[in-house]
Order: sequence, then C-alpha cells, then structure tokens
Amino acid sequence: MAVITPDTFDPLKRFVSVRLQQGVPLVDADWNEGQDAQRFTSRSYRRWYVGDGVPYGSDAFRIQALAAPAANDFLIGRGVAAAPGGTPPLTIGLHHTGRCLVDGLEAIIDGDVAFRAQELHVANLGAAAAAIRLNTKTIPELPVLNGTLLIYLDVWERLARPDEFPALVFVDIGTESCARIRREWVVRARAAATVPQAGDPDFEAGHGYFQLAMLTRVAADPIIFPSQITDRREQRLLTPPATLIEDMLGLAPDSYRRGEGRPAIPLRAAVNALLRGQLPASVDQAIAPDPANDLATRAFARVNDTTVMLWESNRVAAIPQIFAASWAIGDPASAGTNPPIQVTSGAVAANLPSLTLLPTSPAPALFMTYQRNNNIFFRRAAGVAGLPAAAETPVAQQVDPEAHSVAVRAGQIVTVFWIVNGAGVNDFIRYRRRQYNAAWDEGTATWLDTETTNLSTLQVALPSTTPGVFHATADAAGRVWVAFEAVAASAIGVARLTPASGAIETWTNTTLASPGVSADTQPFVLIDGAQHVQLFWRADAGIFMATCDVVANTWSAATAVPIAGAGPAGSNSRPVAVREDDGGIWLLWSHLDNGQTNIWAARRDPLTGGWGLARQITASAGNNDFAYATIESGAITLFFRSNRSGDFNLFTKQIVTTI
Repeated sequence: MAVITPDTFDPLKRFVSVRLQQGVPLVDADWNEGQDAQRFTSRSYRRWYVGDGVPYGSDAFRIQALAAPAANDFLIGRGVAAAPGGTPPLTIGLHHTGRCLVDGLEAIIDGDVAFRAQELHVANLGAAAAAIRLNTKTIPELPVLNGTLLIYLDVWERLARPDEFPALVFVDIGTESCARIRREWVVRARAAATVPQAGDPDFEAGHGYFQLAMLTRVAADPIIFPSQITDRREQRLLTPPATLIEDMLGLAPDSYRRGEGRPAIPLRAAVNALLRGQLPASVDQAIAPDPANDLATRAFARVNDTTVMLWESNRVAAIPQIFAASWAIGDPASAGTNPPIQVTSGAVAANLPSLTLLPTSPAPALFMTYQRNNNIFFRRAAGVAGLPAAAETPVAQQVDPEAHSVAVRAGQIVTVFWIVNGAGVNDFIRYRRRQYNAAWDEGTATWLDTETTNLSTLQVALPSTTPGVFHATADAAGRVWVAFEAVAASAIGVARLTPASGAIETWTNTTLASPGVSADTQPFVLIDGAQHVQLFWRADAGIFMATCDVVANTWSAATAVPIAGAGPAGSNSRPVAVREDDGGIWLLWSHLDNGQTNIWAARRDPLTGGWGLARQITASAGNNDFAYATIESGAITLFFRSNRSGDFNLFTKQIVTTI
C-alpha cells in the first residue's frame, strides 16, 4: 500500500512550480506538489478556456438504445472507429478513443459499454467491493416511473493500488514504484433536470458531472427504445482559427475579444430576418413593467456604458410621478429586472420629464426637467440614485400654465424650453439659459434670461397630456434648433438659438408644410452632419420632411416620405430619426392599420436621397407607439410603449442595420 505525505498543494497560494535547491533533501511532498501545480494549471485552462463537452470529430458518450432494446439498459457509445488489430496503445489513445471534457477533466472511453455492464452497477456481484476500491458509490437500477431521468457522466480521480496493477511492483526487489493517479468515470442516472450540486445526497466532492441525455421512462414498460432518449451533450468543441472572426465580421480577433464591434444579435437570426423581408432585431424587452400606465418622453441618455431612462407613470397611488431606470448597454435583459427608482413623490403630479447630460468627471451628471403643478422645475444628480434627493429647483413659476419642458446642452449652457398656455389668442415657447463654469458647479450657475423670455409664438392650445408637440436639439456648432407648430395654419416653424450669444434666427414660412389643408404637427429635428438639418413632421397625408442648407440658411420644399401602407388620414404619426456614420438616415414612426398601431422604419440613402422599403418593427398584440431611438455601432436602440398586456408599459429592442 502506498505511503504518501498528505497533499500540500493549495491553488490559492498561487505556487506554479517546485524548484530543487542544492543541499536540500528531496521529499515526496515536494515532487507531488510540483505535479499537482502543473495538473491544476492544465485543468483550469480546460475548465475556463475550453469548457465542457465532446470535441469535434468525436461522438463519445452518446446514450442510445441497445441493438436489441432491453429493460432498464442502454448503450454508452465510444463514438469513434475501432482501432485495427496490432495498433499500439499510443495510437489507440490518440485516434481511437472517445473523449469528453468534464469540469476540466478529460474522460476517455475505448469501447462501447452497456449501462448495466458497468463495474459499479448493482447488477454485477462485485459492485459493492468495486465502490470501496474506487472510493465512490454503486450505480443503482433505473427507477420505475412515469417521467424523465437525467443520464450523466461522473468523472473523478483516485490513487491506483499495486494489487490492481501488478506492473507497479518491481518483482526483482519486491518493492513498489511511484504511485499513480488514475482518472475514472461512470454513467449514472437521477430523477432531476440538472446534474448533482453541492448539498445533494448524490453529490461527491472532487467529482465532475456532465449531462449526457434525458431518458423518458414508462412505468408499464421498462424496455428502453430510441424514441425515449434525447441527447443533451455539449458537442463539437473546437478552437477556431483567428481568421474565422475576420472573415465573418471584418473585425480583428483582439478587438472582438474586447467586445468591440460584436453583432447585437446572432448572425443566424440576422440572416433569417433578412430572408423573411424583416430587419434583424432582438426580442422586445420590457422596461420595469408594472400594472399601471407608463408614458415615455424622449428622456433617454447613455452614461458611459449605461442606458439611463426617465418616464412618467401612475404606478404609485394613481398619481403620475417621474421614475428612473438604468441598465448596462450590453445587457438589455436587465432593463426588465432592475428595480426602478421613484424620483418625484407627493400628492401633486409630476409629468413629462426631459433629460440632458452635463460633461462632469468621471461620469456625466444628469440634468432633468419636468412639469409639476403647471410649473417647470429641474433636478441635478451624479446618477439616477441621486435624483430623488436632489433639490427641486424652479425654472419657471408664472401664473399661466407651463408644460412640456425640454432641456438641451450646448457648450457651458443648458437651455430649458417649455410651452406657456397664455391668456391671449396664442401660446408661446419660452426658454431660459443656465450658464455654468468649466467645473459645472451648481452653486455658481446663473440664469441668463427671465422666466418670460419668448422664443416664438405658437398656434393656440398646444399644451396637452402627450409629449412631442415641439422638439429641440443642438448641433456641433453649439446652436439649438427648435421646431414647433407655427402661427400660420398648416405649417411647421423652426427657430435657431445660439445660447452663447442669445441670437435667434427664425424661418417660418409655408414651404415647411404639407400640401393642402392639413394638421401639420409632431416635428422632429435631425442634425445631418455639418451641412444639413432634416425636419420631419406628421401630416394628414403621411410623414413629410424638409432639408435646411445650414450654410445658405435656406429650406427645401416639403416632400412626402414614400412609406408603405399610408392608410387613412393621420395613420402615420410621431416620426423620429437617427443618422448613421455614413450619412444614411433611419426614420421610425407609428403606423395605424386595422385598429392597431405598430412601429415602422425606412432608410434614406445618403448618396441618392432615395428611401428604401418600409418595414414593420413591432408586431405584438395591442398598440405599440411613442417611438424614440438612438444609434451606435450599426445598431438602433428603439424605445417605445405598448399595451399588449392591457396597460401601457415601456419596451426596448435593438435593430441591426450594419454588421
């Protein structure tokens, strides 16, 4: 019997080798610890960098019915061709044995074996003695039941004994050679969906487990037929060449390993979508779902690698309040599980949040505006968790009702726009500019305008309970473009404000209108590079657009976007747009058809100016509307609301436009 010093190897000490020293005795513990360090490094690599499974070119450990189906028995297959007679053991080991990685341990099988023929199976008279010798448990008969069993591979290592392997004894001198560690495996069954876990009665410390198959049992008939076996093995393990990534994605392997440029959805799903005439897209993901009505404004932002969203909901005491959520950009599924944060509270409703970012370090600060009790306020915080406790600072507190705030940052100035429902014939867009220093210190920030500074006169009675009655965004030159319903009937007005100087340039003319008498509304401004600004809006006859030449300060005539399924008057509404790096423009809008609203999309070619095929993006039951979108790395992130479950909840999905 081998006499061995107890193991001294501890991976947490991070020893990776044993080095001999001059004049120091060599003991078995040193030799063994060096061997254990190498074995652990090899196993750890296979466990973490390769994974469990059967390699490519092998069908090892396939569970199948016997050639003559038998009761409570099946075949465990070698999965490779048998070796010709006379083949040396090294060649057999390399080419004619099946193999499987289990928790970093490689199990090899050199011949087919029946389940009940295994040495440890209780059908064999020596099973109990074998279990003691192999330091494990016997294999019981398959239970008789109506249900399923998991068939799994059990792999472990143990010390081999000289009485099992006489060659370990030097006959001439009657002493043992060095001891050997032997890797063992058996196939077992259990009435569960997973392999044994720590704490289970059939779990054994130091053993690795791997699913092989699910076996459907019929109590009235214990014979096992092929139809009762479902393969569960992880298969076809292979280390691919680096050129595979370059050929498929046009991306360097090291960039791909860093997570750069990876497709938002599997390539197979993308190809299937294109074959069906659809755009490749991820599944609809609910954002903080709740049995109440949520209303999405355009309060979305990217903060480093996190998506931040604000919205209005009556989920608490049936009083609309502002809520916030955030989730990792690469993990949209967490948008449905991360608990939302209630930002505002109290007996008075808070509505229609807007969001812009202040470029503070190390992460941008959130600047949020909203309406409460017919007045406009803002809050500022370093992250969503700080918004509830942030001070509620007034922006506008006039007698006339004030609503629909939009905050836009350009340079060191944040401009807050809102609508005033004045006592006269018309409403007004008003604004206030808030000047910050280079450190973005709130204590030294000042307002550059009064609460009653008008940007433009509007059509009457614009404030409503829904967002989108006007839109504002900043260009790269630090100017803010604002689009709104002009005083002139059936027209969209545009004003350009330079916050740094306070200068306002206004174009309001009938060229920014759809033909005929129409309710032109819901404008959206898209900055199209340094040369052009695109304006989209809704009209009775569809979605219209006009282009501003920024250098000449001239607008093109209004033209209809050629979209499919125009439908009755007003069936296409609420346009939003995003711009690709190459200048292509994606337009998204709500389309009403047969009493149901869905989100559609179409792309404008940057070279020809022509529009591609309009495609439906959402298709669930109920209404899907109020779209907003961002674009990055060839993927559009769409935000929208849907009442598919009865009440309105918010959803997000990604639409892949470039791979």
